[in-house]
Amino acid sequence: YDFAARAFAAQGYVTAVISYRLVPEHLYPAFVDDIALAAREVQRRAADFEGDPERIYFVGHSAGGYNILQAVMDQRFLARAGLEQETIKAIATLAAPADFLPLDSPKSIAAFSHHSVLTDTQPITFARGDAPPILLLHGSDDQTVGTHNSRNLAKKIREAGGLVQYTEYPGVGHVKIMLAIAKPLRGDVPVLDDIMRFFK
Repeated sequence: YDFAARAFAAQGYVTAVISYRLVPEHLYPAFVDDIALAAREVQRRAADFEGDPERIYFVGHSAGGYNILQAVMDQRFLARAGLEQETIKAIATLAAPADFLPLDSPKSIAAFSHHSVLTDTQPITFARGDAPPILLLHGSDDQTVGTHNSRNLAKKIREAGGLVQYTEYPGVGHVKIMLAIAKPLRGDVPVLDDIMRFFK
């Protein structure tokens, strides 16, 4: 994700690329906890890089998008990490799973099936009006994560009185929506422009 980090850095953002533990060695909620803990570390070190520790923005693609949605929507994660929700100013997700029950893929079954309350693994369960502003981006041709994930979450957040925007790109698939942030492909889909406009 170096290309994505460079894209956001070029827009004036101090940028950190966050990694997380992976299935099958690590199961839910380990990878979500990793995001919350990393966000706390970003806040702790932001000033070292001339960043504002009270203004954190999240961007995530696919599973990374799921992780940031779950870490922020279910307030227990940030609380455990010792990070105030008000620090998160906005979120942008690209093709993020948010409403994927019943579990129907080997990866999701491996990651979540052990959890006693499956609805608690879904960002849509925690949709609320006081969450940070959320931009949900999805490609209409995504064969990996269906558009209903973003559509349903946007609808639920709106009903709760939250600030959310859903944008669907015609003819765009699961990988292209992320690669469109890279400089050579930026003209194909305005992903970066849409994120920057929303954050501003």
